[in-house]
Amino acid sequence: MNVLNMEEKRYAERHHYIVERFLEDMGLDESIYYDVIIFGYLDAVQKYLNNEKLRNYTFFTVAWRIMKKSLYNYWKAQDTQRHSAKVISIDRKRRGGFSLEELTGSQRDVSDVIANKLLLERVMSHITSREREAINLLLLGYTYAETAKEIGISKSGVGSRISRMRSRVRKNIFDF
Repeated sequence: MNVLNMEEKRYAERHHYIVERFLEDMGLDESIYYDVIIFGYLDAVQKYLNNEKLRNYTFFTVAWRIMKKSLYNYWKAQDTQRHSAKVISIDRKRRGGFSLEELTGSQRDVSDVIANKLLLERVMSHITSREREAINLLLLGYTYAETAKEIGISKSGVGSRISRMRSRVRKNIFDF
């Protein structure tokens, strides 16, 4: 990353709320993670303003992706058990013929992506649509109580659904 020019500085200041939202949505302590995330954000500002192909995407999307990559790299460098899981994403081609990953850089080896996608497909084949609905809400940061209210069941019903889904996946996928 180079020193920001005046246009990049103004753009970064105008969109700084994205950093705050990222930290909040990811549940990250600002006092610990701000320095990690801000460099990814500033890198996103420069890439977005200096790469025409990235303009096929919103700045929010590009910044979020690069900040997530910075966070992933930080956790990987820290080598903690808690954050060692790989993130699986499915990118599709956009107007310019390039995926967002091609424009912002690869996050992992292609063989890992293929293996993870195959595993995800196997797991998803053992999950009901109601379980999928609950999981999606939980992944978006909803609590069990909020998820229960959203899909019209009890809080314990959400827990039961997740528990049954875990048991079924362990039995059918991982042979536990």
